[in-house]
Amino acid sequence: AIRNGILVKWSREVTKTLTLDACVDKTLHASDAAAVEKVFKFLQMRGYINSGIVPAEGVPVNDLVGQVKPEPVSQELLEFELYNLLQTVDMAVTTERQIRKSLEDKLGRDL
Repeated sequence: AIRNGILVKWSREVTKTLTLDACVDKTLHASDAAAVEKVFKFLQMRGYINSGIVPAEGVPVNDLVGQVKPEPVSQELLEFELYNLLQTVDMAVTTERQIRKSLEDKLGRDL
């Protein structure tokens, strides 16, 4: 229900940046507001909302999305995590997509 509500709000005005404040109703209980924030950040990180929007001149993109852009993953960390992951999977049945998904989950960001 939260996801659908956010997506509906985004679809009504796809030329404007949807903010977290616009999605959080002030009458929500604190735990519900936290759930809305979590879903909002997920949808934004995956590109379901606020994708293709050009920010207003002089406004940093991070201010618009309400979150700090994560630092890029170092090559060393990526290789380390990939090496550890490959030690535990059965390559006869594991796909490249599954390996990428496991790495993304482990590192907490898209690759």
